[in-house]
Amino acid sequence: MLDKQRLGSEIKRIRKAKKLTQNQLAEGMCSQSEISRIEAGEFYPSIDLLYLIANKLQLSVNYFFEILTHEQAEETKTIKNKIWAMSSNKSYKKLLQYVEKLLLEEKNFHPETKKFLLWQNYMAAYYLKRIDADNCKTELLLLLRKKMPGMDNLLNLHIKNSIANIYAENNFFNKSIEIYQSILDEDLNTQEAENLKIKVIYNFGKLLYLKKDYASSLLYTDQGIKISIETANMSLLGQFYYQRGSLLEELDFSFEDITSSYKSAQFFFGLLNLDLYTNILLENKSNYLLEKITT
Repeated sequence: MLDKQRLGSEIKRIRKAKKLTQNQLAEGMCSQSEISRIEAGEFYPSIDLLYLIANKLQLSVNYFFEILTHEQAEETKTIKNKIWAMSSNKSYKKLLQYVEKLLLEEKNFHPETKKFLLWQNYMAAYYLKRIDADNCKTELLLLLRKKMPGMDNLLNLHIKNSIANIYAENNFFNKSIEIYQSILDEDLNTQEAENLKIKVIYNFGKLLYLKKDYASSLLYTDQGIKISIETANMSLLGQFYYQRGSLLEELDFSFEDITSSYKSAQFFFGLLNLDLYTNILLENKSNYLLEKITT
């Protein structure tokens, strides 16, 4: 049985991905208020109306039944959250073992979920030096070619971000900048898209740091901090503040300004249990974090 709230949420997600308003989706088949109520999960559309909605969204009506009758929704959410947590902590060995196990089990994952797992598999293998940069980029580019109706464009943007990171890490800065900018130019008005853009801004700032363009890097870093605070997204605030402290060092800011950034980084790393980052901070920047002893 279809869950009407899940159905409504999926219709809304795909409508926004295709940059349609509720009025545009409703045109010629129903009222805007009906679309609004369907997206809110208040009632099921008739089969005829669902067919028209699917047609307007350039989908087969069977898409909704195939994706929404899956009993894996909660399991998939749990799997993704676990993978994101391991990725955030750079626990690539555990991540690779976990993803390989899932792929070997050959569960009936939705194609989008399998694409997510393969992406994470290749990235973990790359950071563990099981595959080189060229092989990883090739596999990721092949993943980008795998498309199906209703596939989340946001996942493709995440994969593009990973490709840009690989270019940056191997000193192909111009190619990396081109990809980062293309992601930032995307007009996707969802919270998930905003979260990705924050990540891209962080990576862009890190790339400019590697290029020794410290002033421009600071502009992007401060922009990332501002957007993170405005959207109540703490996920990268520790990394942003660490990067900011490093930039202030290079730009000869005062000891107090630099210390303030590193202490903010320490706070957010601790709050989010990012132990690896906390240890790196304490190992490399302890002179800024130890309180001065006064007599």
